[in-house]
Amino acid sequence: MPSPTREFVQETRRRAEAGEPSAQCNLGIFHAFGRGVPQDLQVAAKWYRRAAEQGDAQAQYNLAVQIGEGQGVPEDHEEAFRWSLRAAEQGHVIAQFNVAISCGQGIGTAEDQVEALKWIILSARGGNAEAAAVRNSVIQQYSQEQIGEAERRAAAWQPKMERNDQDLNRRIVTENPI
Repeated sequence: MPSPTREFVQETRRRAEAGEPSAQCNLGIFHAFGRGVPQDLQVAAKWYRRAAEQGDAQAQYNLAVQIGEGQGVPEDHEEAFRWSLRAAEQGHVIAQFNVAISCGQGIGTAEDQVEALKWIILSARGGNAEAAAVRNSVIQQYSQEQIGEAERRAAAWQPKMERNDQDLNRRIVTENPI
């Protein structure tokens, strides 16, 4: 990805400081990768958190990754799980896959294999090829009862949108920037 122009960074910063979540998330991405600004993971986390608190699913996911890996912030698997879950509940398919892994391995949350399979199913249905491959490779490890329950949970799941994102057309990064 090419670096944004100085003018674009300034405009994004102006919108971010005015409270626009997508601009806050984008500014976090700029700082996380040093695109148009010096790389600074602490500053990236600050902007992700501002957008995440307003319900921006991409920012919630990005913040979860940083917290889960201790990138510029203290590592905290429970907080990372909470942010991943918020993004997953909004339909962010990569966050759904991360929630599945966390549930399956008990990272940041209690281990729950049926819940893990539910999130794998949802992520795969959302188009995540990695989740589909994992689902196909692990499904034989589950009983028919567990598979049925996971499928029932997945069928009953409805996204919980935290905000009405009117400015998605302004977002420059929409999938897995970290």
